[in-house]
Amino acid sequence: MDLGFLLFVIVLGGIAVFLFLKVSIQEKGHSISEWSYKRYADFYGSVQLDDPKFDEKIAKIKKLILEDNVDDITFIAKEAGCEMEEVMMKINYLKNKRIIDNCYIDTANNKIVKCSEEDLKLVEKYKAYLYSSHLPLQEIIAVVPATTNNVEEKKEQVIKELKYLIDNKIVNGVTYNDVDEKLVYYSVEKHSKEKDYASICCPKCGALNDVNYKSKAKCKYCGNIVENNLSAEELKKAA
Repeated sequence: MDLGFLLFVIVLGGIAVFLFLKVSIQEKGHSISEWSYKRYADFYGSVQLDDPKFDEKIAKIKKLILEDNVDDITFIAKEAGCEMEEVMMKINYLKNKRIIDNCYIDTANNKIVKCSEEDLKLVEKYKAYLYSSHLPLQEIIAVVPATTNNVEEKKEQVIKELKYLIDNKIVNGVTYNDVDEKLVYYSVEKHSKEKDYASICCPKCGALNDVNYKSKAKCKYCGNIVENNLSAEELKKAA
């Protein structure tokens, strides 16, 4: 076989594999990227560094859960080359992208558990308020159907149900602040930054840091200096 032709075939094959992997990490119109994963992890207080195997790990986790029906998180972590905390964050990230659905992580037993019928009914009850409208807690309490007309009892019931859904990560991308009884939404927080404020990757470790326009800050993970030198146009894209 002609050497030139053989090299052409090899290069073409490599391009095909790359495109396949790129497509394989998109599902239901939700694009996956390491940058958005870092933003999601940061919302939950977890610092994630640059990982050249990010796409490979995500693809492996998806295959194990969606195609092979593996529910053992310890096994998934081993096969994907992840630490336990990392693999749980990646699974929840995929849940947030609605790629893995109708399940939650049983942290006590390190298992992926299918939602019960009661769980799914609760999700159905609140999903419009949480996912579409991003309503404040008090507004949800006011509009959601309840089994009691007593205001305090209804509030207690709604908070209890929401905390159950949030604490078990059955619903994703929302946290509950016990102190001021406030719901915090990932998608809202992500788009509420000021114009001169952006998340910048540390050039040393890759961790995301929020830095004001034309300013510097110490990386919260490694202490390296991170600069925000983005242009006005780049800031709009980063916000």
